[in-house]
Amino acid sequence: MLTKEMRGDAFLRQLPSDVRASFTTAQEAAIRATAIKTGPGMHSIDYRLSVPVPVIGRLYLVLLAGREKRNPTRLALDAALRPSTPFTRAVVFGVFIMAFSIAALAGMLVYGITG
Repeated sequence: MLTKEMRGDAFLRQLPSDVRASFTTAQEAAIRATAIKTGPGMHSIDYRLSVPVPVIGRLYLVLLAGREKRNPTRLALDAALRPSTPFTRAVVFGVFIMAFSIAALAGMLVYGITG
């Protein structure tokens, strides 16, 4: 994960060079500070995995979990931008439970931890 300072620098580097050159030192510092503050927060669980999949290529999987900090307006906006039905949520949850169970079983087989 990027450090906070690196996130601010990365944000500034994405701006066109002529725009960056027009900033005063104070403006650049203010933009960097704002980019640092608005960056993603820490999650209790933050697991990222890149898996090679034949035919498709590499698949990037992310599991994030933590306390809900979004305000009701943001939750409504997210729901509008990424609508899902109860059926979809149930399928995703079922796939997660299946994957977790398979991983747990594989771990028990590999490490010889059986009842």
